[in-house]
Amino acid sequence: MLHLISTLEKAGGAQRLLLSILAGLPQYRHTVAVLTGALELRSELEAIGATVLDLRARSLFDPFGVW
Repeated sequence: MLHLISTLEKAGGAQRLLLSILAGLPQYRHTVAVLTGALELRSELEAIGATVLDLRARSLFDPFGVW
């Protein structure tokens, strides 16, 4: 299951929601793709079994970011 999110900032509501959802589904393997920005929640996501991919897009609208 792939979850695509713009950043992994600790203070972000969407980021915290994603962490809660993934923590509630421990029987599944998850991949989280991060487009840009902070990766502060990386260790917390990896601790619950998610793989975090940093796509290193230059901006949210970088056409090569998803490539």
